[in-house]
Amino acid sequence: MRKRGRRWFAGAAAVSALVMVPGIVQAAWPQPAGWPTILSQSVDPEVGIARGVKFQDAALSTDAGPLRIHRIDVDLTAPQLRVQAVAAGDKIFAGRGETVSSMANRTGAVAGINGDYYDIGQTYGPLNILVANGQLYRSPIGWAALAIDGQNRASIVRFQWSGQVMVLPGGENLEAWQKSGQKTEAPSGQSQPLAAFNTFLGDQGIYLYDDKFGWTFPTPNPAARRVAVYLTKTADPAIYTVSSVVENSAVSPVPPGQAGLIGHEQWGDWLKGNMAPGEKIQVGLYTSPDWRSYQTVIGGGPILLKGGQVYADPQAPNPGETGRNPIMAVGLSADGRRMAMVAVDGRQPGLSIGLTRSEMAAYLQTLGYTDAIGFDSGGSVDMVVRRPGGSGVSVVNSPSDGSERAVADGLFVYSALPPEPPAPPEPPKPPAPPSGQEPGGGQPGSGQPGQQPGSGQPGAGQPGQPSSGQPGQQPGQQPGSGQPGQPGQQSGQNPHPSTGTQPGGGGSVTLPDAGSLIAGRPLVWQETVAESRSGDRLSVQVLDETADRVRSTDAGVSTFVLPVQTDAPAVDVHIPAPVWQAVADKTGGSGMVVVQTPIGVYQVPVKVVQPGAGDEEVLISVARPDGSVPLQGLVDQTGGTPVGDAVDFSVREVRSDGTAVPVSGGKAYFRALIPLGKNAGGPQDMGVFTYDVARHVWAPAPARVVTTGQEQAALVAQVSPGTYAAVRDPKSFVDMKGHWAEDPVARLAAAGVIGGVDGQHFAPDQPVTRGQFAVLLVRALGLETVQASPADFADVSADAWNRHEIDVVAREGLMAGVGGGRFAPDDPMTREQMIAVLTRAMNRVKGGLPPADTTVLSRFSDGGEVSNWAQGDVAVAVQTGVVVGSDGKLEPGKVSSRAEAAAMLGKILRFVQLSD
Repeated sequence: MRKRGRRWFAGAAAVSALVMVPGIVQAAWPQPAGWPTILSQSVDPEVGIARGVKFQDAALSTDAGPLRIHRIDVDLTAPQLRVQAVAAGDKIFAGRGETVSSMANRTGAVAGINGDYYDIGQTYGPLNILVANGQLYRSPIGWAALAIDGQNRASIVRFQWSGQVMVLPGGENLEAWQKSGQKTEAPSGQSQPLAAFNTFLGDQGIYLYDDKFGWTFPTPNPAARRVAVYLTKTADPAIYTVSSVVENSAVSPVPPGQAGLIGHEQWGDWLKGNMAPGEKIQVGLYTSPDWRSYQTVIGGGPILLKGGQVYADPQAPNPGETGRNPIMAVGLSADGRRMAMVAVDGRQPGLSIGLTRSEMAAYLQTLGYTDAIGFDSGGSVDMVVRRPGGSGVSVVNSPSDGSERAVADGLFVYSALPPEPPAPPEPPKPPAPPSGQEPGGGQPGSGQPGQQPGSGQPGAGQPGQPSSGQPGQQPGQQPGSGQPGQPGQQSGQNPHPSTGTQPGGGGSVTLPDAGSLIAGRPLVWQETVAESRSGDRLSVQVLDETADRVRSTDAGVSTFVLPVQTDAPAVDVHIPAPVWQAVADKTGGSGMVVVQTPIGVYQVPVKVVQPGAGDEEVLISVARPDGSVPLQGLVDQTGGTPVGDAVDFSVREVRSDGTAVPVSGGKAYFRALIPLGKNAGGPQDMGVFTYDVARHVWAPAPARVVTTGQEQAALVAQVSPGTYAAVRDPKSFVDMKGHWAEDPVARLAAAGVIGGVDGQHFAPDQPVTRGQFAVLLVRALGLETVQASPADFADVSADAWNRHEIDVVAREGLMAGVGGGRFAPDDPMTREQMIAVLTRAMNRVKGGLPPADTTVLSRFSDGGEVSNWAQGDVAVAVQTGVVVGSDGKLEPGKVSSRAEAAAMLGKILRFVQLSD
């Protein structure tokens, strides 16, 4: 509790600086047709990124809500400029995609945006044509694409595919045939159309894969005859030599210089009957128009503007989409020599509501563009810019997931000229300090349990019970970081904000980069009013006056950052109720407060705490855990190796009587960044766990591994604050080697979400039951520590191994009973059941999903077989691109296997940004 009559810092000098770059109001923003009414504007001045490339930010207030618009203007007549598409990892199926900033920095781009729609969470392969560096990476599917020719002229093109494979004559006959110039007709009718190139494998036709494919040949369909022909390249890029012909082959890599043809049934028979080792074949990668006429082609859709008019493209991804979303588009002038890349933030009511496709088209129309195309939108929207004087790009928009999403490809701008110099800085204008006191000069920082489902006794189909050991607590002792120091109890008060030197002369400290927890343009509570240290705890107080500064900030700011530089192993940040309420009011309840310390970084949604007025405050603590948390128990439980240091995070509402009440997130997620150091390992090797106080076990926590420079950190999503620790615990199963689901199973196993039926086998084809899937879901979403009242299902006993998880999924509305008061935990999950549950999980984690449009089910030959109760959820999964079907089918009644459950769960976790 803070004493109002006398400040606890005893009149010490204490000034809190709020840092931001105010917008510059320019001429009236044009009012595009069909837009909500623009009430006010704040437009930043244009920034020269390179000669011929400019960038501008704008924040608008409309009668429907705020809008944040980011635009890169490119003059394609500038001779030193080049616009190029880049594939994630320079492959079609890169495994897990790549962020736009990573692609830009590794290729030296000055600006860029995300590109095509893609198979999110699975292969991460783009869905449409891609031409990069003069090479065709994959064949088109009929949606529109942005194409740039050798004269740097841009246009929107719809490519049609007509590939072909031909068996060539041998010996002298081949030489004579080549000289004849007849390169498109086989000499003896030995030719077949190519169904596609470097795409998803279908059952109809012959498919070609080369070394740009990236992953491996698709898993064979055991129910169909399949033939694979392995090829070696020759000096002629269109001609290959057959190296082997294999029936029902297992998954095989595509090494450099090699390729492969795959066909099922009669197409496989044709391959087997017409090709033999040593023979020469020619492949024709033909499109109309010819892709070779362009230096860059990147798939997209829909067409937004056509010949100056708003266009509703009927042949596009989700053609019926009408809602406002984060959106990405490119506008072109009539001559194709001027281009604008535009990103609009969305799904963030306090920052930006997003635009519809037609609203984006109208905006580009007002700018004078005659043609425009949309690219993958929603959480994929990502724009990066290398600002003058910068060594690399930075994200300039506010991704709706809270951080960059790994995508399939991107479109980038390159300049042959040196980088633009930084603009001369304006003289600083700090707020006037109180009489006789100096403002602070510091700068902000730069920001299992036991066995798994299916791992119990052989034949039982149940997991074993967690074996964690008791944590040896004293009666009444709670795990965590100990009690925070209260105002008035500190010693050695430091009234001046830190300046990079640690209290007590501890030397300089480095704060973890908090960029992955900051959306858009943040407001930095630079240093703070005062610091007081008592032993190992540093107490930091924010002044009431900060509320006025929050209320006067730009409307686009939604994240408020407090950097704390200290060597103390525990930090307590006290934020007065008026300041907290000001943040909530300013952001419409969607704002975030980020506490940045060397121990870890913590992001707290303002909506999870509603402190009263007067002397009440919010207390955020970041600390090394004390001895009450059994860290060795985590090692014993998982068998893994600790990575980095454990961190305890807590949020308390301090009442006027001094009572500190713990706060949980409810439906919202806290997010924390835990430093891991260098060479910590990849997400397929690592798991992050939180200590479940009530059940005395370590439970899996959803986490992603992020890298800044050479440093790695775990970005953790938390339903409840607590103690978190990371372990390296790579898992492998002998029956998953080369399996199509090997990667998601390995990741979930390392994270403690899923396990094998024994120490070496996963049994990927075994059905997954409803009870097992409930456990998987709770662990994957980090809901294990949620305390739920009994759901009272007649067929789930009080001592059932999965009783807790079933109670949780029922309380959270993720899974319901099957009727008659039963849950049917031993019944297998069907695909439609699994898809419906995962759609609810997506909505629970991030919300903002589109309204269900059940007409999308008609795209699938068996769409009418989806049960009435599941149609809405399955439709949303299709609309968001999470479910794409297989060979034009959904197979709603098919029983889901353990491998399918792991793959779909991994895909959803990536979609909602809870996992890599």
